[in-house]
Amino acid sequence: HHLLIWGLTLFFSSEISAEGKSIVSCHPELCKTGESLAKENEIADRFNLPRVKNDASLRKLVREKHLVSIPTVSKTFFYRGYPKFRFALPATRKFLEDFSERHYLFFRQPLKVTEFVRTESYQRQLVRAGFTIADGKLPERRSTHLTGAALDISKRNLTEEQVNWIRQELIRLREAGVVEAIEEKNNNTFHIFVVPLK
Repeated sequence: HHLLIWGLTLFFSSEISAEGKSIVSCHPELCKTGESLAKENEIADRFNLPRVKNDASLRKLVREKHLVSIPTVSKTFFYRGYPKFRFALPATRKFLEDFSERHYLFFRQPLKVTEFVRTESYQRQLVRAGFTIADGKLPERRSTHLTGAALDISKRNLTEEQVNWIRQELIRLREAGVVEAIEEKNNNTFHIFVVPLK
C-alpha cells in the first residue's frame, strides 16, 4: 500500500515540479471544479455512459469497441500514463486528435496527455492519496475518467503563451457545448470532459 502511494506521488509530482517556470495558477473560468464536475456527471448520465469498475470491465468495453485505443506517440501528442488505461470514447480520441493538431499548427510542439480512462479501484487509490476530490460519495462527485470521456493534458513545460491559448480554446469550446473543462491547480493539468457525439 505504501509503495503504491509512493508511486502515485512520484507520478503526480512530476506534473507539479516542472523544469523551469511552473504555471500552477488557473483561469477563473476554469477553476470551478465542483460545479464543472457536477455538470460532467449530469451529461454522462444523460448519455447513459457506463463507468468502468475494474480491469475486467475495462477489457469488456474495449472488446465491444465502446472504448478505443489511443496511440502512445503521435506528431501532435504523446501519452505518459499507465499503458492499460490508454483507452477512451471515440469522440474523446477524435477531440484530442483535432485539438492537438490545432495546437501543433501554432506551436510545433506535441501535447503531453497524462490520463484517459480510469477504473473505480484506481480512482479510490487517487482519492486516498489526496490527488483528487472526485471521491464518488455523491453522484455529482464521481470522476468522469471512469466513463472514458475525459482526458488530462499536462501544463508542464508549456510556455505561458501555450497555456493561455489552451485556456481560451477550452472556454470557447465549453461555450459551444463541446467540452466541460477544469484547470487543476494541484495536478498542473487541464482536465477535459468531451461531450459524446449524438
